[in-house]
Amino acid sequence: MSKVSVIVPAYKAERYLAACLESLAKQRMQDLEVIVVVDASPDSSADIVEQFVQRYPERFRLLLLKDNVGVSQARNLGMIQAKGDYIGFVDADDIVAPDMYRKLYHCAVTEQAEVVSCQRLQFEEHCDSATLIPTDQDFQNVFVTSHLFNRGWLEENGLRFYPRMIFEDQPFLYLARYLATKVARCDYHGYFYRLHDESLCRDPLKARFNIIEKQLTLSQFVADAQARGLLQSNAKSVLACLANSALSALYYPVDRTDLLSFWHCMAYLDDKYRLTEQSGLVSNSYCISRFLRYRHSDWQILLLARWVKARQGMPARLPTLRSTAATNPIQEVS
Repeated sequence: MSKVSVIVPAYKAERYLAACLESLAKQRMQDLEVIVVVDASPDSSADIVEQFVQRYPERFRLLLLKDNVGVSQARNLGMIQAKGDYIGFVDADDIVAPDMYRKLYHCAVTEQAEVVSCQRLQFEEHCDSATLIPTDQDFQNVFVTSHLFNRGWLEENGLRFYPRMIFEDQPFLYLARYLATKVARCDYHGYFYRLHDESLCRDPLKARFNIIEKQLTLSQFVADAQARGLLQSNAKSVLACLANSALSALYYPVDRTDLLSFWHCMAYLDDKYRLTEQSGLVSNSYCISRFLRYRHSDWQILLLARWVKARQGMPARLPTLRSTAATNPIQEVS
């Protein structure tokens, strides 16, 4: 049995997939399996995976889906096939450092942690340098791809990704942290996130779809946390998640109506689940204090959006639904 199973969903990934799998082939951890879930991809992704299966038959496995199910369900299906004691996830356009999974596994076993993470960096194409991504706060550390999870513990708690939803990492990670008895961090630069124009999160044409989908994802996450009895003890963390999401939306190239709708949704979730009331004193949190200050004032939200866009060199006027001028990716507010 493998110690670690790594799941790689692949859809239209032929441009970067070989580099991703090569980095996994070079992992220094011996007892590691890689399950590549080709999600009915119309390109040559399956052929690329087959080459790696032939070259490294003890490491790589191909799970070929006839119907496209999306990243979330592809990961869920990969989890069902996993045999390792721990499970990790890698996106098909990213790469990992040679010692990443060996160090994560050692940290998980040593610390007896159900969830463990390493540091994450981002890099642009045709660039030799990488930039460290801050992950000190929970709302910054929202990508499962730099984590390792105890497989048995995931199954016991029924943790799965929400099917057919984007921003699927965020609720999965938050619930995992709330449920875990021990969460550990490994001081190692292990995961390298590739920034490119084809990324879903960088495509301004999909910004309106993204912001609407994120409302649905966060609404389901808060309801799920309450159903699991985790909301009251983690109210401040959930409120910080909603607050940072609202502040981050200020950078989206979306219409005024969609921006305000998103803020109203975050405020509604706060009121419905009494998060501010249950959080107690929260004024020491920048994200929460700014969210609470502006959430009931539409004109202040729009003014704030103009200000942050001006600071980033983006169009000062919020684009209309027909505009595609803004090309900046979504940025988190820290």
